Amino acid sequence: MSDTLKLVKDQFSTEAELKKAIDKACDLMEEIYDSGQYPKMIVERTWSQHHPIIDGELAQPKAYRWYLKREIERLVTNGATVFVK
Repeated sequence: MSDTLKLVKDQFSTEAELKKAIDKACDLMEEIYDSGQYPKMIVERTWSQHHPIIDGELAQPKAYRWYLKREIERLVTNGATVFVK
């Protein structure tokens, strides 16, 4: 699967737009997982001196969707760029 979703604060003019995009990101992670692969999330945090880029694969994203939604919103609101592949 070659779909990549990028979330950047400047893309959204309202909180509702951001929340809709986060739902789309979670849907994509679940779709990737359901197809037999592990979705990968990459977070670029320019404010972090020691770990500006963090990444990892996620298993069972549906099980903790509530947590992913909350944390992705916090990250993007604070200026991080989030990629889901």
